Amino acid sequence: MESQDHRILVNSLIMCVFTFYIKNGFTFEDINEIYEGITGVHTTIKKMRSIAHNIWLLTRLFNEREFDRKPSEYNIQPLRHMKDPLPTGRAKNCTAFVNEKDFYASRTMLYV
Repeated sequence: MESQDHRILVNSLIMCVFTFYIKNGFTFEDINEIYEGITGVHTTIKKMRSIAHNIWLLTRLFNEREFDRKPSEYNIQPLRHMKDPLPTGRAKNCTAFVNEKDFYASRTMLYV
């Protein structure tokens, strides 16, 4: 959720989302400071994350209204996410999902 909120806020401020991947890139504090500098409105990081969450919910509601299928039906993952463990990083030797049932359960939780 934290990285999702971060990307939504960066995109909403029309900043490059790839700054998220730069070491020591924009933090929530930086984003908050930029927002306050642009709007002149003082806010908190908690409020900014709440705004990001609302943007995410509105995006999902728009997709449900505009597409011919449920958005969850478009949300599919390559089989390798369940089979191939990651070679490096914090999740080394882990897969994104335990099995297909785990993926569908996670997807259901996301779209409830």
